[in-house]
Amino acid sequence: MTLLLAALAGCGRSDPPPAEAPAPAPAAPSRPSLLLVTMDTTRADRIGVYGHERADTPVLDALAAEGIRFDQAFTTVPLTIPAHASIMTGRYPPSTGVRVNGDHALPDAAVTLAEVLQEQGWTTIGAAGAFVTTRTWAFDQGFDTFDDDLGPGVDDRWGLERTGPEVTAAIATALADAPPDAPVFVWAHLYDPHEPYAAPGIFASRGLDAYDSEIAFADAQVGRLRKLVERAAGPAGAAIIVVGDHGEGLGDDLERGHGSFLFDETLRVPLIVRAPDGSGAGTVVDGAVSVVDVLPTALGLLGVPAPDALDGVDLSAAARGEAVAHGPVYAESEAPSHRLGWAPEVVAIDAGLELFASPKGALVARDGGVHGVDRAGWQDLAAARPDDAARLRAFLTEVRSREPLVAEDAAPGLAAQQLEALGYVAATPADGAANPVVDAKDRADALHRLDEARHLVRRPGGRPDAEALWRSVIRTDPDIVEARLEIVSSLDRSGRRDEAFALLDEGIALLPDAAPLLVNRARLRLSTGDRAGAVADAERVLALLPGDHAAREILVQAAEPEAALVRIRGWQAEQPDDTFLHAMAGLTLVALGRQEEAWPELEAASHTPVPWLGVHRALGEIERRRGRTDRALAQLQAEVDHFPQDPPAWHALGSFQLERGDAQAASKSYDRVLGMYPADVVARRGLASAMLRLGDLQGAQHVLSPLLPSADPATQELEAAVRAARAARGG
Repeated sequence: MTLLLAALAGCGRSDPPPAEAPAPAPAAPSRPSLLLVTMDTTRADRIGVYGHERADTPVLDALAAEGIRFDQAFTTVPLTIPAHASIMTGRYPPSTGVRVNGDHALPDAAVTLAEVLQEQGWTTIGAAGAFVTTRTWAFDQGFDTFDDDLGPGVDDRWGLERTGPEVTAAIATALADAPPDAPVFVWAHLYDPHEPYAAPGIFASRGLDAYDSEIAFADAQVGRLRKLVERAAGPAGAAIIVVGDHGEGLGDDLERGHGSFLFDETLRVPLIVRAPDGSGAGTVVDGAVSVVDVLPTALGLLGVPAPDALDGVDLSAAARGEAVAHGPVYAESEAPSHRLGWAPEVVAIDAGLELFASPKGALVARDGGVHGVDRAGWQDLAAARPDDAARLRAFLTEVRSREPLVAEDAAPGLAAQQLEALGYVAATPADGAANPVVDAKDRADALHRLDEARHLVRRPGGRPDAEALWRSVIRTDPDIVEARLEIVSSLDRSGRRDEAFALLDEGIALLPDAAPLLVNRARLRLSTGDRAGAVADAERVLALLPGDHAAREILVQAAEPEAALVRIRGWQAEQPDDTFLHAMAGLTLVALGRQEEAWPELEAASHTPVPWLGVHRALGEIERRRGRTDRALAQLQAEVDHFPQDPPAWHALGSFQLERGDAQAASKSYDRVLGMYPADVVARRGLASAMLRLGDLQGAQHVLSPLLPSADPATQELEAAVRAARAARGG
């Protein structure tokens, strides 16, 4: 009671309350933070501090002056996904199982740098600059915040990217929300130096070539990222690591781009490390090191124990003025094997030597580096230095014999699926077209023309020139399946199926066990109503490759739905967890009108980073039948996001958009189909219908005109509606 009276007595006081004590400042991190910047497609020799006189890289040059520059740093694979898998795990590609872009996602069993630091109390923040470093490939493992929002899908999903400032802005937003008392680990992937080279604003007008301008632009973002992380780190400071994932040929070696060959232009990358306290400033390490060293070096700088069984070496001793002990480093390109069935490119680099283990390999001196343009003058030192040759061969054999962490933890092959969205599949080394004695360096001209055609086909109106290049490849290298399939795709797009069949028949006569040719001929046969021929080709493929998804899909499509379901259930009895079989079962049940039975199968098939073609579309149609229009729209949109080159996906989306009354959106969907297939009658009618609803009667008539006169009732009805609307308008 006394306390209550005292409180009540105080209620009438007029003197001001005592001043509140100021709130204590947020505690600053007591441990150093870490900034890791991976610069895509960045050659070491195009950075100022690495000797490029025309470079405009003040941030990287200053960082090297304050830290340690590794002069001979090499990537593991000159491709973004496998290189980043090595950077993030400290393991070589045979261990991660990620060998080329699109073959696998990073396995769950892989321990990443982010996972180690997250467990030790660091706030982990990542931002992807391109599709190739998104969560599709499991690069979000261990991140508290992972921003990979690259915007809407585009035709070439592999080319989906965002600029360095957008990546930096995402990092800034995440840092603003991070706990102030915890150290941060920030990973920023800068994709800008990757082709196409299009640096913005002032960076494009500094007198540099286009590639150097992009590197200058990325250099500026490194400076902004450094300021952000150092501000968040406070007095504890921040370790900084900048590394290239791979380089770029630029025509200085056997390729303009990257991915196939293992010369310094695509292998040698910048690696600059700054310790949190700035120790070791100005140090240059000349020995060969690898991007697999990034993880153990980062942990060494932060005083965190590294996981067991790493391939990488902790290089942080250089910050203490100590010598860095490092054995040979490994690099590979499985691209020639994956694409063309040729021998992979494999190298070991150590102590001024480089051993090429491809069919026409050699042990060569690294005097000034090993460049593609120098290959004619190589002197094979294997006979003169047998001990070195044997040592490096043993190293390569040991690395390549390792079992991947989790072989079955693969994402569906996105590259193959996107080709399948067009009805085609590409060659792989197990597909019957393999010729493993071919050294890709001896056929570099054909590879160059293939890559040039890839660039041309992305340009408006570039397909005829690309087709001419593919034909030139077939004339000189008729066993290259990829070129033949690309031409078949073009011929089929334009309705020239007789020519497509002729090219496939010719290829199969030359390579009777080439499964991709057989699969694509089967698909063409199926599309023309030749079910028996399609089944025969698919059965030939399964005799070569038991369990092949493409061949199984053709057998399902060629059968009546009930018979197809029986076949699928038989396969599922042997492989109950196969997401492809879940997809086939679900789609077949939909065809049988058994939507509710299909739903769990389709759901199971969608629980992958990239679901199988048609799965989201079928889920959308089921939601549509259920009357859940928002969910239906989301599913149909997801289908076109994953498979932007699949006409049926756009048909389904456009039809639903028209049904909902969104004629503007529908017109865009149908226009996408006509951009790919101008002869698509359904898309042409759909676009005309959308234009009619929008009141663009002249446009609707123009779109319909190629179909007229027509005996098709739907086309006649639409034409009559357009004429009636024009008459009502007086025109």
